[in-house]
Amino acid sequence: MRAFKLTITLVLSLFLIVPFSNTQNNYDLVVREAIAPKESSLTSSKYTQVETDLRVATNPFIDTLDYHLVGSLGDLSFYFKEEDLSFRIKDNKSGYLWGSSFNFDYLDENSPLHDEGDFGANESWKKRFSSPLIINYYQETNLRDEHLFSNGLSDFESELIVEAEKIGFQANLDFYISKIELKLIVYLDLDGLHIEIPASSIKEKGQLKLSSIQVYPFFGAVKRDRIPGYTFIPDGTGALIRYDDQKTSSYSKRYYGPDLGLNYETNEKFLTLNTFGVVQGINQNAFLTVIDSGASHAILTFSPSLVGTDFNHTFITYTYRTDYTQYLNQSKTSSIKLVQ
Repeated sequence: MRAFKLTITLVLSLFLIVPFSNTQNNYDLVVREAIAPKESSLTSSKYTQVETDLRVATNPFIDTLDYHLVGSLGDLSFYFKEEDLSFRIKDNKSGYLWGSSFNFDYLDENSPLHDEGDFGANESWKKRFSSPLIINYYQETNLRDEHLFSNGLSDFESELIVEAEKIGFQANLDFYISKIELKLIVYLDLDGLHIEIPASSIKEKGQLKLSSIQVYPFFGAVKRDRIPGYTFIPDGTGALIRYDDQKTSSYSKRYYGPDLGLNYETNEKFLTLNTFGVVQGINQNAFLTVIDSGASHAILTFSPSLVGTDFNHTFITYTYRTDYTQYLNQSKTSSIKLVQ
C-alpha cells in the first residue's frame, strides 16, 4: 500500500494532559467477552471483516488542471491553486492524486460521475466545499459559521514556500463577517504533508469571538461508494468506517475527553490516540494523520455520504473557545449561558 503522513498542527497550549493508568492486575480476569464468540457474532459489526471490494481505486473527481506544480520531494509532488488555496498531492510512483477539494462535473445529470440519488450542490455549497477553512464564531452566545467564500468579501494573500526540503504555501486569511484573521501554512517535507495554523496568528478584530476551526474538511473525500475504502478511527482498540450509502449519522468525538474545567459530565469513551487514517483502494493508497500539537482541543468527525453531502469525508475541528453554563445557586435551578 502506498501511504503518506499528514500532520496537522494548531498550537493552543504548551502541554497535553492525557490520563492513563499504569496499574496492572497480577491475575487474569475471566469475563464473558473472553469466551469464544459464536459464528453469528463474528460476522456482525462487532468484529472487522475480510475486505471483499478489491476494485482498483481511481479518483476522477480531482485533477491538476489549473494547478501550479510547486515542486516534488521524495515520492510526492505538491500542486497549488492560488485562487482558492486548494492543493493536490500526487504520489509519483503510483500516479494517485489526493485533493483538498473536488471538481463539480458530477452535478451534470448526464455526467458518468453522476449517481442516482445524489444530493447535488447549489452555488452556496460549492463555495463551502472549496473553502480551506470553516470557522464557527459567537455572536453573543449564538453560534454562527463562515467560510472563506461565504460572501465574496473575505480576503486572503498567499505566497509560495520553495526551499530545498520544504515546498508549499502560506496565506493570511481575513474573514469579513467575523473579523477574524489567521495564518494558514501548508507544506510538504520529507516527513509528509503538514497543515499548520499558529495560535499566535489568530486575531479577533471585532466583537465576535472565535469558537472553532475546521481544517480542509474535504481533503481525501470520497463520493458515495465510488472508491472502495474506509476511515480508521482510534476508538477503543481501533475501528474502521467503510464507505457506503448505508450510514445515517455522523461520528464525532473529542480527543482526550471533555474540558473538565467546564463542568461537563459524560459517560462517553473518548479518543486517546491523536490520529486517524484514510484508505482509498484496499491495500493501494492511504494517508495517516497525526495531530502534532493542539490535540487536546481537537474533535474528530466522520461524515458519511448522503448525510448532508454526497461525500464521505473525515476532518479535524479545533475548539478555540466554547460556551458553558454558570449556575447561580446551589440547587442549580437558575443559570446563565456564558462564553469563555
